[in-house]
Amino acid sequence: LNHSAIAIENARVYAETRRQSVALRRYLQGVAHALSSRKANQNVPEVIASLTREAIGCDRAALYLAETAADGYVTVRQLAATGYRASESWLCPEQGDCGAAWVARKGRALSAPNVERDGRFGPGNKWERPKAGAYAAVPLRTDGDVLGVLEVVRRTPLPTGANDLRQL
Repeated sequence: LNHSAIAIENARVYAETRRQSVALRRYLQGVAHALSSRKANQNVPEVIASLTREAIGCDRAALYLAETAADGYVTVRQLAATGYRASESWLCPEQGDCGAAWVARKGRALSAPNVERDGRFGPGNKWERPKAGAYAAVPLRTDGDVLGVLEVVRRTPLPTGANDLRQL
């Protein structure tokens, strides 16, 4: 009986891995197509945000540009967003601190499967609590430098043990 359960679980894990692989391949093909198109300079940030939202299955995706001031302080500026409240740069206010700015400064990913329970967010804590259930952001690098941040948001928290945001 245990061998059957293990075989069934292995088949489920294989199918999920294959599904994620296909989604990632489509995502990368879309990015490559956007970069090679004639209008690449005009719409690449929007295409990347849109493809990320589609590939991850999140409610909002945003792309930020990391900017370093003369004093070395790193801030981020939203280049594009798609999905839930896309017209608002509500997770990273002007000159404010936020998850995306932290990722740009530290060069490390940030993941909060349940923002409500994460002590890093909220009044009196590191960042204001975003209007989100789950949050993740990853640095975009070239030659060791952080050029920007890709951020995804779900309106609802992830179930315990879920790893949807980790695939980013």
